[in-house]
Amino acid sequence: GYDPAIEALIAEIEDTDAGDAIDLHVFIVEPAATTEQTMAALRAAAGRGVAIQLSIDYTLTSHVSRAWEWTPTYIRQARALGREVDGLTFHERAKADHSKYGLFTRPQGTDTAIMGGINLGDRFRPWRDFALLLRDPAHVAELRAVLQGERDAPAVPPADDAVTFSANLPDLGKLHVAPTFERLLADPR
Repeated sequence: GYDPAIEALIAEIEDTDAGDAIDLHVFIVEPAATTEQTMAALRAAAGRGVAIQLSIDYTLTSHVSRAWEWTPTYIRQARALGREVDGLTFHERAKADHSKYGLFTRPQGTDTAIMGGINLGDRFRPWRDFALLLRDPAHVAELRAVLQGERDAPAVPPADDAVTFSANLPDLGKLHVAPTFERLLADPR
C-alpha cells in the first residue's frame, strides 16, 4: 500500500550517507504532504553528501493524464530542487516508460532498491498499488543491470527459485515487458 511504501522510501533515503547515491525514477509526482516529506528527505540527503538523480515523466502521456484527471504536477518544484540543491540532479523524461523505482547505492554498506507501482501524491493512498523493498544485493544488482540496459529480459521464464526483472527502456530501444508477459503466459508451468 501507499503509506508503507512511502515510509520505506523515506527510510531508505534517510539511511544514506556521504558518498552514497540515490536514483529515484517516478512516473507521477503531485504536490502533497507525502511528496513534501519525500523531497525534504532528498534535500537532507543531498546536504549529507549523497548524489541524487531524480527523474519524473514529462511526456505527452503525462500531460494528457494531468489534463484528463484534473490533477497538478510537481515538475515545477522538482526543477527548482534541481537548481537549488547541490548534489541533486533533476531530469524530465521525454519518453514514457511508466517505471517507478529507487536505487540506493552504498559503497560502504548494502545496496537496496524499491520498485513497484507507487506514484507520489496523497490521492494515491487508497489505490491498490504495491512496492517491493529489495535488500538482497544479488537482486539489487540484477535490477540495476536490467534498468541500465546491461542485461535483457530473460528469453524464457526463469527457474522456480530465480528472480529476474523485465523493463521497458525506450531510450535504449528496449521494450521487454509485453514479450516477457507473453512468454510467461505461454509457459504451461
